[in-house]
Amino acid sequence: ISEPIGELVKGMQRVAAGDLSQPVEVRAKDEIKFLISSFNQMSHDLKVSQEKLVKAERLAAWQDVARKVSHEIKNALTPIQLSLRRLISRLEPDDQSEIDEPLTTIQEEVESLRRLAEEFTTFSRLPQTNLKPENLNDLIRKVTTLIEAEPHSIALKLELDESIPAI
Repeated sequence: ISEPIGELVKGMQRVAAGDLSQPVEVRAKDEIKFLISSFNQMSHDLKVSQEKLVKAERLAAWQDVARKVSHEIKNALTPIQLSLRRLISRLEPDDQSEIDEPLTTIQEEVESLRRLAEEFTTFSRLPQTNLKPENLNDLIRKVTTLIEAEPHSIALKLELDESIPAI
């Protein structure tokens, strides 16, 4: 009995120190086995949650970078487009034929950069939420079904208030 508990304590100390990589591996029976198994599952779930959080933080950082890049590109493009329009309007018809192709190329490239900036803006936006009324009791039933489906799960007794309004 003391060896499995000692190993569980060591595992708890590792998790408390932030090391979620090593499950507790020891042979045990009955309640101790259940306790160790539950602890390992909790550690695994915590590790998965931590990885998702890191990915979410990275995505948020990239979205912030995309928003700033888009802003800077748009800031630079506005005076370029205005200057290009002024230049075109001041050209004599005879001069315009000689530089028509380069001006068209510049306009196309400016528009290409504007589209790129819009793509950055689109990426930087968070997904739209789709709020809709939800029955809290149904949600609780779904969650408890998932919990009870796990091996060695605890039995749950639900006492739900059916008069709760949708949220």
